[in-house]
Amino acid sequence: MAGGGSVFWAAFAGGAAAGTVGLVGLVASEWLRWWLDRPLLVVGASLGYIYGPDGSASEQQVFLEARNPRSKPVTVTSFGFAYKNREHGGLFVSPQVGYQFPYEVVGGKSVSQWMPTSRLLQHLRDTGKQPADLKWVYFDAADGKTFRARIPSRILRALQEQPEASG
Repeated sequence: MAGGGSVFWAAFAGGAAAGTVGLVGLVASEWLRWWLDRPLLVVGASLGYIYGPDGSASEQQVFLEARNPRSKPVTVTSFGFAYKNREHGGLFVSPQVGYQFPYEVVGGKSVSQWMPTSRLLQHLRDTGKQPADLKWVYFDAADGKTFRARIPSRILRALQEQPEASG
């Protein structure tokens, strides 16, 4: 009978270990599933032109884009630029005509907004700033999260080199 107790504890320990490993595996897989499917916007900025139906190009525009690579929709409430110095706050950009904000960016889709480069440069000049003072492009979500990306240095350099930038 002395050996029977040893078998019980060995079986108990094996069952407890298997249960623990199973529970840890379940928690890890659920966390990974949540992490891979959490709300996300990939944000960016670029320079470009809008071509009309007749082939004529607009003046240069600054494009702001938010792309949703996940399946959960993200509701965007505002977007714009943020300065290097947080004390200067941000530069809110008004949505294009035809876009109603808050705007829901569903999984696999994106939203693009733009403004004339000249308007951005004029605002910076009027407030005593220059393109080099900008740091981020951002999109705010309805849940309070801010998705942002650093403005590429090549874009800031291109803005700085524009005639309107040197007032």
